[in-house]
Parts: sequence; C-alpha cells; structure tokens
Amino acid sequence: RYTGYWWCPAAEPTVGGGKILRILYEENDESEVEVIHVTSPMLETRRTDSFRYPKTGTANPKVTFKLSEITLGSDGRILSAVDKELVQAFEILFDGVEYIARAGWTREGKYAWAILLDRSQTRLQIAFLPPALFIPMEDDAMERQKLIDAVPDSVNPLVIYEETTDIWINIHDIFHVFPQTQEDVVEFIFASECKTGFRHLYRISTVLKESKYRRSSGRLPAPNDFLCHVKEELPLTSGEWEVLGRHSSDIRVDEVNKLVYFEGTKDSPLEHHLYVVSYENPGE
Repeated sequence: RYTGYWWCPAAEPTVGGGKILRILYEENDESEVEVIHVTSPMLETRRTDSFRYPKTGTANPKVTFKLSEITLGSDGRILSAVDKELVQAFEILFDGVEYIARAGWTREGKYAWAILLDRSQTRLQIAFLPPALFIPMEDDAMERQKLIDAVPDSVNPLVIYEETTDIWINIHDIFHVFPQTQEDVVEFIFASECKTGFRHLYRISTVLKESKYRRSSGRLPAPNDFLCHVKEELPLTSGEWEVLGRHSSDIRVDEVNKLVYFEGTKDSPLEHHLYVVSYENPGE
C-alpha cells in the first residue's frame, strides 16, 4: 500500500447549502523505533546512513487514524478546516493491532473502514469507524475532556469481520461493501485463505450491533466488545485453486446483474484467467 489518506466519496450537506468534506488519514509515530546505522556504499566518504528499523521483538511504529473535515460554503469557498483524532487512543480501541493494511470509506460515507493486523499477522479484523468517533484535536486537557464527554457512549468502532490462523494471513485488495439496505446489517464480498488454504470469495452479512462497552464507565474495552455477529458467510468460489487479489488483480462487481468478475487460476496455476460468478446464486 502506497496511500496514506482516503477521501470520503460523499459530502455531508450543511444548513445554508454548504457541505462537509472528509479525509481519513494515517499517522505514524516512529520515535520509539530503534535507529540502525549502515555503512555507506561510497566508502571514500567514510559515512553511515542512519534510519529507523523495527527489528524482531523491538518496538514498531505506532499507528493511528485522524480525520480532516473541510467545511465549504454554498459558494464553494472553504469556511473551516479541522483536524480530528480518535476519541480514545488507537491502541485502546484496537488492542494488539500494529498494522493498518487497507482503508477506505463506504459508498455512502457513513463509515470509514480499515483492515487491521496484529504483529504476528495471524489475526485480521475489518473495522468500521463512524466519523462521530473523532473529536477536534485540543491541547488543553479540560477542553479535550469536554469534547470526549460530548461523544455518546453508543459511538464506537464496529468490527464487522474477524479471522485468525496459526500460520499467516496474506493481505489482498478484495473488499467490496454493498450499499446498506438495512440500518443494522452490512453486506460485503471478501476473500479468505483461512478456511480452505486457497483464496476464495465469500459474500458476508454482518449484524451491526451496538457495543455494550461504555467509555463513561472508565474501564478499557474487552477484546470482543466491538465484534459484531456474522449472520451469513456464503462461499462464491471453491476448489484447489485461488482467486487472485494482488498486483493489480481485483474484483469488479456488477450490482445490477448481481455478478462478480475476478481473476483466478482455476484452469491452470500457470495461467491467469478472467471469471465471473453470481453472488446471489453462486452454483448457477
């Protein structure tokens, strides 16, 4: 991944004909990462290059999300620009997560989403983050607490999917969220190797439940506080071959005809072909 910011595809209208634009972005803090020194290949200079590199067992960069909100007037002029941070630290909301593998927005702009990994890359989570989870950045502790208190307890991340393995999770680019037709259900297409050892497509339905966790209680979130219930997980492809999902291979979804196009190795592991399957009736 070479992108660290993601524009929200939908603007929020404001009173008076203006609108709010949002940009989700990642922030890395490498201050605790070990500095290593490597001798320059230009030996005549007798110099070394210094850079931060997280060796095995040492500290990784700390990652988090922030949000920029740009308010435009009805004439298109910028009225304000505010940088926001998560209402609680990233490492509190997502305990054990050290890598932000992918990120983006749902089509309606209701949620930002992120695919997250732990350090051993054996646990993957797909999380939804509502914009209301972010508060304006504030240095004054008392003012910041007022902003935190103003966020309802019901506003929390939603972990819509989680998978674990004792081997390794290969990251890919296959993730398609359908427009929501029910307030409390989200449907999406995702690819997984964890079930069969081969990467295949699944259509997944998850119930967006409100978390029992309450910030005002003063306790920290438990590991499964934000985990939502997967109602259905329908395999769209299967067999001893795999769907390709990296190096420019992705899926294309025809929501009118309920088809998903993908590249794979069904005919031969030496050849990549384009295939299509119905995500409503995958056996047909």
